[in-house]
Amino acid sequence: MGSLGLILLVASCAAHAQLTYEKTVVAEYIKSLEANATIDWRNPPAFQEVWTPPHCMSSRIDAPARPVTAYKKLKKDGAHLRVNYDVIPHARYLNIHDTPVELHKEDSTWVTKGSAKSWNVGAGLLLGKLSLSSSYGGSIFESEMKIQANGAAETCPPGSECHFEDWIFHLNFWGLPRDAKLSSSRTDDICPRVRKETGCFAKWAKPVCFRLKRAFIDARIPIKDMGEKKILTTTVFSREYYGPRAVAVSAVEDCIFKLDDGRWYDSERDYYSPGEGWVARARDQHKPDIPDRVRLADCPASRDQVQGNKLGKRREEEYERKVQITYVSGFKGF
Repeated sequence: MGSLGLILLVASCAAHAQLTYEKTVVAEYIKSLEANATIDWRNPPAFQEVWTPPHCMSSRIDAPARPVTAYKKLKKDGAHLRVNYDVIPHARYLNIHDTPVELHKEDSTWVTKGSAKSWNVGAGLLLGKLSLSSSYGGSIFESEMKIQANGAAETCPPGSECHFEDWIFHLNFWGLPRDAKLSSSRTDDICPRVRKETGCFAKWAKPVCFRLKRAFIDARIPIKDMGEKKILTTTVFSREYYGPRAVAVSAVEDCIFKLDDGRWYDSERDYYSPGEGWVARARDQHKPDIPDRVRLADCPASRDQVQGNKLGKRREEEYERKVQITYVSGFKGF
C-alpha cells in the first residue's frame, strides 16, 4: 500500500467532516433509535451499591450493622432518553494517484466509557424496539470490545482522502430518583431515623441520605443488539474529495459540453467521453462545473433549476458535498 499512496493521520479535515457526520448519524441512525426508545417502567433502572460507614465513634451503639446498601430507582415523571454515539476512526488514506485504491478494514478495539456504575440497567434493541430496563442483567457491561473487520473493503478514488469509521451507540437516561433509601441488615431505611440523631454515624449518614434522595440522575450505557448478542455498532466508509474539478469551456447541441481537461460531458445522460465512446459517470466521480455562460438555451439543465442540480454543476454553486459516507456493515437504521 505504501507504493500506491500516502497514509496520513489527518486532523485538519475533521472540523469540516464533523458536520456531515453529525447530520448523517442524526438523520438516519440516532433519530430512528430515539423514535423507538422506551423505558420499561415495570422494571425501571435501579441503582444499588454497598457502602461501608467509617468507624469514627468510640462506641458502635449508634451505628447500624456494617455495611449499608444504597438503593434508588429512576422516577417516571420527568425521565428522559437520548441516543448518542462514540466514534472509532481508522487510519486515513490520501490517494494521490490517478487510479482508485482498494482499502481493507482492520479490526478495532473500543474501550467502554459508560457512567452507569452500580446501576442494574441495560439498553437492548430487539425487533425494532429499544428498551431501557433493569431486566437485562446489570450494569457490568464490557469494558473492552473488539470489532471484527470481516473482510470489509472499499475503493478510495483518486484525489480523495478515505477512511473507515465505527460508530458505537449508547443511551443516556436522566431524571429524578424515587424509592431512595439506605438500608442495613437491621433497618430497611436508615434515613428517617438519623434525621433527629446527632451521633457520629448520623453525621455521616445525613448528607449521604440527602444526596441519595435528591441528586439528579444522569447515566450512560451502551446499547446491546439482543439478536446478535453484542454491542450495537455501525461501520461506514468516508470519502473526502480534494482533487480538481473539471470546468466546461464551451457547449454544442444536446447538452454536451467541452471540458478544460479535454474530455466531453453529456449533462443530460450524465456521461463522459475522452473523445471516443461514452461512459457513464462513476459513483465516485465528480460532476464538472458548468458556468451559466456556456449553457445552451435548449438544454434542460439551463431551463430547469431542479434538472440543473441533477444534470450539471452550476458554477455559482461552487461547493458540492465533499464528504460521502457509505454504509458498510452493522446497524443501518429502521
